[in-house]
Amino acid sequence: MTQEFYKRFFSLTELYWILFNGIRTVGHMSRSKRNGELSIELIEKIMLTVTEINGCEVCSVFHNRVAKKEGIKEEDIQMLFVADVEEIPQDEAPAILFARGYATSSGKPSEHLWKSLIQSYGESKARGILGTVRTIMMGNSFGIAWGALLNRIKGRPVKGSSLWYEISMLLSFIFFIPVVSVHALLASLFKKPVITFQTQESSP
Repeated sequence: MTQEFYKRFFSLTELYWILFNGIRTVGHMSRSKRNGELSIELIEKIMLTVTEINGCEVCSVFHNRVAKKEGIKEEDIQMLFVADVEEIPQDEAPAILFARGYATSSGKPSEHLWKSLIQSYGESKARGILGTVRTIMMGNSFGIAWGALLNRIKGRPVKGSSLWYEISMLLSFIFFIPVVSVHALLASLFKKPVITFQTQESSP
């Protein structure tokens, strides 16, 4: 399957919330990995799934290399992108399905997907998967702008992007990170929900 890049261009508002959610839950991914709940193979498959949906060229190249280094076969990578979840190994399907739902809904999956994830793996591993998805969402939001800028420098500007977009997104990371870090800390201190769901009205 030929991958299509630059499918999405995140707004500054979306970037802020991607960073907020990512910082709040990146620790869950690290903890699940450390506890043996999440394998590097599953982490890479989740990240490749989200990257394919968002169309980040930079992230795709990097994570394909890591996946192959970890011994993940090309056919297993391609299987992540097929519409039929039945083709994905049964023990990985709930994680991949959740990753798809999260990415396509801009971070607000259905509550059903989240409950199914917990039912399949338990809450600790489910939070680890959530942290993994959000970590690569952060990577994608940066990588799309960075990749587009690199292509522009090479004389191959990306359709739908602009120099202003690329520079403003990259600079916003510098300004957003300290603000978002404080915001995420306060949200944790006040025990705000770690995930919100799409409303009935916004459901497809």
